[in-house]
Amino acid sequence: MRKLRKAEVEWEDTAVKGEWSSADFYVEHAQPWLCYSIGYVLVNDDERVLLVQTCADLPTHRQVSDSVVIPRAAIRKFRYLKAGL
Repeated sequence: MRKLRKAEVEWEDTAVKGEWSSADFYVEHAQPWLCYSIGYVLVNDDERVLLVQTCADLPTHRQVSDSVVIPRAAIRKFRYLKAGL
């Protein structure tokens, strides 16, 4: 099985507020959130980065769990970390 590399991603997420408020409140407070994720990289292509938190190498295949898919357009910084599987 191929080695999985760890990476850290800084990315901008959308913000949602689902209640009645004044338009002025939304203008002042509705901002995208800056997020940080660390995980094992399954996909890193022109469209997205797919990270997983947990890996299990079975005799015939690898299973993964706890994923996050980050659209490439939302990524502000990306860096591989030195340690990995």
